[in-house]
Amino acid sequence: MCPEPAITRAGWIRILIITVVGIAVLPFTPGGRQQWNMHLARIHADKLQFLRNDPRFSHVSFDYYSGGRPLGSLYVGGMVDNDEDKNALKKIVTESNPPVSVFYNLHTKGQRAE
Repeated sequence: MCPEPAITRAGWIRILIITVVGIAVLPFTPGGRQQWNMHLARIHADKLQFLRNDPRFSHVSFDYYSGGRPLGSLYVGGMVDNDEDKNALKKIVTESNPPVSVFYNLHTKGQRAE
């Protein structure tokens, strides 16, 4: 006589249904949305890396940030010489049409971070 299987056919069907529903719902959860936004921010940050070739922005980094509102943002942070350079950088980033919100952490020489 064969032993009973550890998981019945009905049990496997339940597991499959729960898995499919979980995968379908994940993008709409806060964590799923955050992961998607960070993915978009990472792609956009790669497109902005050329700005580091400009001497005004050579000490600025572009990356993704897990925080922000909504969760998952483009991170722009580092040191610039003055407010004019900071404003120019913000204008360039804004005009690049980032797909997510932007978190700025820019310092000017002798000033605190914004």
